[in-house]
Amino acid sequence: METRRLYAFAVRRALLMAMLGPLAVTAGENSIRTSQFTVGAAVGGAVRYRLMEGSYLIDDCTICGRPTIPVPIRGSFWLKPTGENPLFSYYAVRGLRFESSSPHSEYVGHFNGTYQAGGEVALVQQMTLQGRIDEFGVLEFDSGMVMLQAPFPWIEIDLAQVPPSDPLHTFSLHFVAVPWPEIWFSTETGFTSSTMGMVSVSEGDLLSARGRVVRTNYRLTANLGIMPIVPDIGLDAVIGQAPAASTPAGSHRCRIWFSSREDIYSESFGPLRNGDLLDSAGAIARRHDELIGPFSPEPPIPQFGLDAAAIGPEGQVLFSTGDGFFSESLGVMISDGDLLDERGLVFKSSSDLMRNFQPIDPMPKVFGLDAAYVWPNGEVWFSITTSFTDLRLGHIGYGDLLSDTGRVVIRNLDLLGPFAPVEDLADFGLDTVTIVWPGPGNINGTGPVDMGDFAVLAQDWQRDVECPCESSDLDCDGRVGFGDFCIMAFDWLEE
Repeated sequence: METRRLYAFAVRRALLMAMLGPLAVTAGENSIRTSQFTVGAAVGGAVRYRLMEGSYLIDDCTICGRPTIPVPIRGSFWLKPTGENPLFSYYAVRGLRFESSSPHSEYVGHFNGTYQAGGEVALVQQMTLQGRIDEFGVLEFDSGMVMLQAPFPWIEIDLAQVPPSDPLHTFSLHFVAVPWPEIWFSTETGFTSSTMGMVSVSEGDLLSARGRVVRTNYRLTANLGIMPIVPDIGLDAVIGQAPAASTPAGSHRCRIWFSSREDIYSESFGPLRNGDLLDSAGAIARRHDELIGPFSPEPPIPQFGLDAAAIGPEGQVLFSTGDGFFSESLGVMISDGDLLDERGLVFKSSSDLMRNFQPIDPMPKVFGLDAAYVWPNGEVWFSITTSFTDLRLGHIGYGDLLSDTGRVVIRNLDLLGPFAPVEDLADFGLDTVTIVWPGPGNINGTGPVDMGDFAVLAQDWQRDVECPCESSDLDCDGRVGFGDFCIMAFDWLEE
């Protein structure tokens, strides 16, 4: 019994503390160690979460008999670890703000609270909140101790209002949340942004979900020796921060790996194919032959394209091709929906990625893979090339960002919302996606986060940075501002 309890604790701890880095736990004579993976810039241990599709609020009248109608909500909060014991890990929920996304019911909520997760054998969780919804306050919510509903680091939980409550307005909440760092992406179709002063945005530009252009296609390709004028060659795959091991110390945060839609000639490197993985610093990260060679394609067609690229949990390059082929080394057909490992392996097949979805229309067995990001725990966020209708989720567009856990991370028009495109399209597509994590508050690299770091931040205040994530741009949004100040505050006086 004791061994089983310790083993369960080891597994629970590995799941719950994964966001905080390496971990070793000993159970009897066996040592269980997770690989290092940071699911968020654990800013002082705090991680920003976003409420995802499926989150809703219910405002019930217990004496009216009116029907119960869930109101979709959206918002975000910070989750900060506060302690642990052999059975549970404890967190503070800070700055939770949500608002209803329905035009017929307007609600705004502000809360702080607690979250705990763990258990001796079964994994359980509990969240409590205190705050207000509109003019109703002070309100308290408690989920009670309930089973985990989603794989960590997702949080899915129901909260009921703690009595006493107003019989005319008895609230309950359902949260679906996931860590939400800086997301970069590109679209399949260009558009005109009304929030940027009617600026034309190309399908080759790298964008931020916050509503800015991270890199124009011209700037991405400017160092590759394409003469005389660098054209827009599109984007088919992107890795937001080059692996640190492959670049000079500290420079990987500024280097972007990408593939283009078009073949083009470089004065420096000769022909560049749409299957090559290029480096914005002016290098070739991987030739197409290097990626595809370990699979021994048969027949040896020279070019399969590169539709998605990501870094795997072990630092390897993962990718998908534009066309399927037969792998002689594996003895199987490779489809354009498979996520491949540069070492000659299938990291996840198309059926693996789609296993938790329930298409109801007659569909092809392969949905294609247009963009991918791989979390250190192996979860994949991705987009597909073919829309479909899901039994639970309704219409899934080819520009929606999906999780292989069977969830919609964000809809295409919500992703484009901060740009407010002028064009009236149902879906602009999603050709690339990558995630970059905020940096620590220790800007000057010496000692704890203190007034020395604050002085650097103050000197750079409101400055637009040339390189995302450099120096004081801790949240990687391209500008030194309040978001960076918040990160420093979370890290204050920590080593």
